[in-house]
Amino acid sequence: MIANSHASLRLFMYGVITLLCVLLGMGLAQVLVPALSGISVAEATADPTLSHPGSLQAIRIFQLIISISWFLLTPLIYSLLVYKQKAAGFLQFNAVQPSKLYFTGIILLLASIPFVGWLQQINTGLDLGTMAKQAEDQATNLTKRFLQMPTVGDFIFNLVMVAIIPALGEELYFRGAMQQIFREWLGKPWPAIIITAAIFSAVHGQFLTFLPRFFLGILLGFVFERSGSIWLPILLHFINNGMQVVLVYLFQRGIISMNLMDDPGRMPLWAGISSALVTFALFHLFYRQSSWFKPAINQPDNGERMDPDL
Repeated sequence: MIANSHASLRLFMYGVITLLCVLLGMGLAQVLVPALSGISVAEATADPTLSHPGSLQAIRIFQLIISISWFLLTPLIYSLLVYKQKAAGFLQFNAVQPSKLYFTGIILLLASIPFVGWLQQINTGLDLGTMAKQAEDQATNLTKRFLQMPTVGDFIFNLVMVAIIPALGEELYFRGAMQQIFREWLGKPWPAIIITAAIFSAVHGQFLTFLPRFFLGILLGFVFERSGSIWLPILLHFINNGMQVVLVYLFQRGIISMNLMDDPGRMPLWAGISSALVTFALFHLFYRQSSWFKPAINQPDNGERMDPDL
């Protein structure tokens, strides 16, 4: 009962820190976005087609500031306040052991791609109302503008914005901190993985692609729990997002003919089912190659229990 009470308090604390960091980011954005882009956040968001020359740059700067303040700053502040000098241990900045889990994890991610595409087809076929459709269309149009890459510099920028920062920030926020707090509160890893994955998908605000992102969250949460390292989900998240940036860039350069943004193509039923079978077989293989790590709060540190100071 005491442990659950402490976990509830830490979950509340994490929510408060999240809110404060988001407000900090919003405040910084109000100052920095106009200074760097020549247009305010309000003006940029009121321009849905991003027709103004500074709108796209303003949205990019705004997203960068919010991503850093929300997803990077929140788990770092929380872990430093609660675990102090043991913060890195709580966030699981450990080497992946055994190292073959890197290979199995990457193969698991790649094998799941047709299954994820199949889930997306099911999800987009659901009638979730006009608002969900409008939000999805707006997000898709914004993504298309973001991923216009006429130069190598634009490609590198998008690789940082779409792959590197989300991989690092979202994994620290969701898997590194949130999932561990839920794990301590609920006492078991799987409920924590599933709840965190659902929140991870919902936060993106695109409910016509909720299911594939939810599955990705489960996959990342699973490899985090089994490997005991934040580095593996960060790597897989980077590969997942980075592949999309690379494929869009190659299409725009005329190197490939597949346009992911306009026509991702339909996933045949047999491909989705085959991918699902292979994916869950690889889940089992990963399971056998690894073991549930002990939560950071129970891991020894120089002979002492790694209990939080709160």
